[in-house]
Amino acid sequence: MTNCLHEYFYDAALADEKKLDEYFRIHGKPLGPLHGILGQKNSPKYKNFESVIFTALRNAGAILYVKTSVPHTVLIGETVNNIIEYTWNPFNRLISAGGSSGGEGALVALKGSLVGIGTDIGGFHSHSLLIVWFLWIKAVPWTSSLSGHGNFDRWPNYNSFGSRPDGSYDAMAKIIADANVGHGRLAFGIIEHDGVVAPHPPVKRALRIVTNTLEKLGHQIIRWTPPSHELGVRLALTAWIYDGGIDVHHHMGLAHEPIPDVLARTYGTKPLRQFNASEIHRNNVLLREWRKAYLDYWSSTSNLTGTGRPVDAVICPVAPFCAVRPTKYHYYGYSVWPNATDYTAGSFPVTLANKRVDTKDESYQPINDIDRKVYDDYDAEIYDKSLAGLQLVARRFEEEKMLALLEYVGELFKV
Repeated sequence: MTNCLHEYFYDAALADEKKLDEYFRIHGKPLGPLHGILGQKNSPKYKNFESVIFTALRNAGAILYVKTSVPHTVLIGETVNNIIEYTWNPFNRLISAGGSSGGEGALVALKGSLVGIGTDIGGFHSHSLLIVWFLWIKAVPWTSSLSGHGNFDRWPNYNSFGSRPDGSYDAMAKIIADANVGHGRLAFGIIEHDGVVAPHPPVKRALRIVTNTLEKLGHQIIRWTPPSHELGVRLALTAWIYDGGIDVHHHMGLAHEPIPDVLARTYGTKPLRQFNASEIHRNNVLLREWRKAYLDYWSSTSNLTGTGRPVDAVICPVAPFCAVRPTKYHYYGYSVWPNATDYTAGSFPVTLANKRVDTKDESYQPINDIDRKVYDDYDAEIYDKSLAGLQLVARRFEEEKMLALLEYVGELFKV
């Protein structure tokens, strides 16, 4: 049991299936490119309201039959709630399916769906899907309100989608760019350590594998030394608690639900102090300044690549571990920084953890308390045969380029 589903609506799915069969009988062709089954991540804002994207999927022939499990607030790297309790990794019951899209990840890994769609705020969708063998891309800003972006934005949310590594997202996206990816020299930045937390041994080995492979193919690898990730992540995480968690505690209180420990780490067991308008404005200004510094650094790499272009993408961990052990998601920095910059990101599998090879480095000296916790959590036996993957990060509005890069890199590293 993975505990990956919240709702089932088989009768509605069977009714849709009959309509599709009738359409095919009459017209002799599928209704659209998505004749099949699609799991839905449960992140709507309005009851009995279907978002535009799911209406479009139905019109393309998709059959929706379940809602997948998510944690409260979808702000946690593990999927746990008071309805289904914990969503487990379908390949290893000692580790999590991730979050906040752990239910979706588990469903597609178990072949209950071909493609998944979800919303993402801290890059957690990427880790949920990577944990269970996905290609994934963070795509476009999303909101279920009409407000869009205002002067006092809290934080953008994102639509994202993932698929099994068989190319089944091609028909869904329809935007894989040719872009001559793989036919010329590419340049990549590489982050082996973000200055806060060191990755676990399997993730470090995945970085070495990718670096060596790309260099052998003639691509340029540049050590990435950007503005402080610690600063960018701290500014981003501050934006998550502008209201002091009042909204979270209000809705939990409506159902008289206890707040899970993993959520209380961010929002406390009772509401925190709210930020005032001046504090919100100040944090937003600092975040924009950090983004500008990051943009300037990225552009400056055109002097280093030898291609005349800045680096095409940055390669780095999605998280410091292959998958999180329950209650041990101590650090979100690797998945948050692409969201803090508002960049495009996609994850891909590289290799499997091997307990004989990926042994703990007993000589390593953690540089801070969080680094120490992550280091201590590594257990080669528990993680054995878990998937070790990475992410590619490109600049804003480069979704088509990201899909092309994922297609190219995904062909190089088939697990």
